[in-house]
Amino acid sequence: MISTNLLTAILGGADAIAGRNGHNPETLEDIEAIRATASRGARWRAKMLAFGRQQTLQPRVLAVNDVMLGIATVLRRLLGNRVRLELALEQPGRVVRVDPTALDQVLVNLAMNARGRDGGRRHN
Repeated sequence: MISTNLLTAILGGADAIAGRNGHNPETLEDIEAIRATASRGARWRAKMLAFGRQQTLQPRVLAVNDVMLGIATVLRRLLGNRVRLELALEQPGRVVRVDPTALDQVLVNLAMNARGRDGGRRHN
């Protein structure tokens, strides 16, 4: 399991890089993706510890479009170049009552399954 110290080091490193001058927009986007992924990792770690202690989930009402837009960059990085993630979001978007970390875990698991079942095919 990811340790708090490791996540803190990742976030600190991302902050240090972001504090330097002269970054292009792509680099800044990468830094933000690192921060978002490390923050998600911290939440997942907390949930796994909670699960181990048999604590209950904490569902909230979430806008599905916002969740998908928020995790899309992470999913694309997980999928790599072999699988393309395309979002076809409804307008207006739906809302659901769900534990945010549990939903993130489901989405990451689906992405990892898609990557694993791709069979090495390349997508353009």
